[in-house]
Amino acid sequence: MPVIEIKLWEGRTRDQKAEMAKRITDTVVEVGKTSPEHVHIIFSDHAKSDWAIAGKLQD
Repeated sequence: MPVIEIKLWEGRTRDQKAEMAKRITDTVVEVGKTSPEHVHIIFSDHAKSDWAIAGKLQD
């Protein structure tokens, strides 16, 4: 059972996440030879200010 974790800066809409989930699931099913019911996707939204890139906190 593939479990895919996606961490994003907050602000994506439910529709955007639904589209991502559909496309990712379709790809995993096709390439991984599994069924959609076995693909689990977890979205985690985070404030941009909680991320640091190259040692610098983001705005």
